[in-house]
Amino acid sequence: MCLWAHCCHQQAATLTHIDLTNQVLTRRAIEPLADVMCLDFGLEKLTLKNCQLEDEALKVILHSLLVVNRLQHLDLSDNKKIQVNGFKYISIFIKNASSLETIDLSGTNPDKRSIQYISQALSYTTKITTTTTDSAKAAASKLTNLIMDNCNLRQQQLESLSNVIRRSSVSYLSLRGNRINQQGAICIGVMLRDYDDSTGGNRGLQHLVLDNNDIRQGVQYIAQALRRNQSLRLLSITDCKLDVQSCVSIAEALKYNQSLESLNISSNPLCDDQQLEGINSLKQSLYCNHSLSNLALAETGLGSEAAVALAECLPENTTLCRLDLSRNPAIDLAGILALLSGLKLNTTMVFLDVNVPANDRDMVKAQSEMAALCTKNAQASDENKSRTPSLNLADPSHPSITTTQATARLTLQERLAAVTKGKNSSTTNSIRSVSSIENIPRTGSQSATPLSSSTQHRRTSTRSKIQTNFNVEIDQVGLLEDMLHADEDDTTIIQPPDDTIKQVYLQCRKGLLNLNRSIPHLMESEQLVDLLSLNDRLTTAITRYEEFEKKSQQAESDISSPPLPPRANETSMEAATDNKTNMHERPQTQLDTVSVVADDEERSTSPFEIGDADDDDDDDNDDGNDDDHMEGGGDISTKQETDDGHSGTKDIHELRKEKEMEEGEAFKYAKDMET
Repeated sequence: MCLWAHCCHQQAATLTHIDLTNQVLTRRAIEPLADVMCLDFGLEKLTLKNCQLEDEALKVILHSLLVVNRLQHLDLSDNKKIQVNGFKYISIFIKNASSLETIDLSGTNPDKRSIQYISQALSYTTKITTTTTDSAKAAASKLTNLIMDNCNLRQQQLESLSNVIRRSSVSYLSLRGNRINQQGAICIGVMLRDYDDSTGGNRGLQHLVLDNNDIRQGVQYIAQALRRNQSLRLLSITDCKLDVQSCVSIAEALKYNQSLESLNISSNPLCDDQQLEGINSLKQSLYCNHSLSNLALAETGLGSEAAVALAECLPENTTLCRLDLSRNPAIDLAGILALLSGLKLNTTMVFLDVNVPANDRDMVKAQSEMAALCTKNAQASDENKSRTPSLNLADPSHPSITTTQATARLTLQERLAAVTKGKNSSTTNSIRSVSSIENIPRTGSQSATPLSSSTQHRRTSTRSKIQTNFNVEIDQVGLLEDMLHADEDDTTIIQPPDDTIKQVYLQCRKGLLNLNRSIPHLMESEQLVDLLSLNDRLTTAITRYEEFEKKSQQAESDISSPPLPPRANETSMEAATDNKTNMHERPQTQLDTVSVVADDEERSTSPFEIGDADDDDDDDNDDGNDDDHMEGGGDISTKQETDDGHSGTKDIHELRKEKEMEEGEAFKYAKDMET
């Protein structure tokens, strides 16, 4: 009555799990519970473990559960009194329970006929999900987890299950502690044949647990199917009496399989009498396998030689993250040091478990160093995941991703052309549209095409919205970094940046502006860390370009400065000409002398003899002063020539200083306009 009152209460929706483990539920005792189950109070999981359920009692409770039909997890384990009729009721429940995801039948004793009932239910769900309408699919069972541990299953029962399991919606199958031998392993191999066209699309087991079975050499049938299997992600075969040859069979399968992620073959004598054939085969498979991330070899008789063999493949393997070598006491200091050396050259391993004696300081120290390296790799992995943009995922439907991946090994010019061609003409961040957007004139033969009104309208509307996709900006900053790196490496001569890199630079500045506008609106987004990292990359690349451009302009200014003295002489000649027009009383011979001297100075002045020309002017001035002292006066033409020499020297420095100031102001003005 208390349970009834609780379920009828307004807050009964919080009751999602009822556990009646070890409670004896007879037909008479279960009827009140069945009445409660007819109420919709949000029940999701029901545990009836070891309740001594009989067929009739099971019929009552399953019928009441179908009234509401919202149960997701049902545990009927350790009810050994369930007979053939009880499994018939279970099969009917599986067919009609549209929300059921997990059913646990561990510890029951199904015979061949009982397994046939279960198989019919699974085949019914397969038929529903492959041939009927959407409404029928919604009403069909969604059973994904089937647990049948310790059910004394033999080859006969497995034959009924094998063909049905691989076509059903079941993705997790646990068969621990059954009587699966070498012949039964053939049926397991049939379950893993997801490459058969008749199985239909994406069906197939993803998790298979076969622990505590007497499989022995029968694992070769499982390994044979594993070679072509594409759906299985986890395989556990612990304590199945696998020997060296069994390890060889599994290792050969791993060379072909590229979908299995976790393999547990612990508690098997894989290195009986220190035979390394199986471990060496496993080592070779780890060189070419690119999917396995978790490998458990605990309590497999490994010694130091086996540990050394596994350590040899660690620097080359880039997918293995967890390696369990615990409970292998034969691994001594040599094996530990080998694992440590291999781990130092590995960047993906985040867990390496190996037992060492507590009283051996050297082994304890090595184990501590391995733990530190694993921790470092784990932190680096988390940081990379947080900073890696989503475009790094292999999505063929994304044009920018496929373009970047396809042009990863091309030169800068080829990569720029590929990226430009790969973008849609309407893309707002296209490189080709930078000049038209920013109204920047080009010096080459190409001219900027004016944008249509529709294109301008689309870009205006795009800017008004908050930008959340920065894939193009990531491509552009990567391209700018590569181009800057190539230009900076060429130290032979500093050249000004061409129009191409300027366009990419302006595109990066525009992307940085859009990014800064969007970040305040995405503070709660999961992309915040990626956006901040992109902001740092853009800022650094833009700064590098501006410094590079400044250096190139300074170098160009230094090269163009030496030709200034002839201009100064020309200015001096113009001043002399003005003085000539004002001095009507000067003799013609003196004017000719001044003109000849100026022409001689202009012809003798070299771009690399600025200092010598200045010294000559000073010498002329000194001679003129001496003549003045000696003759008490001085000729007008000589005095005029001296004054012209002073004014020419003064004009050279003033013009150079003014030119540098004008260039600095122009560069600053250009930066302000771009900002």
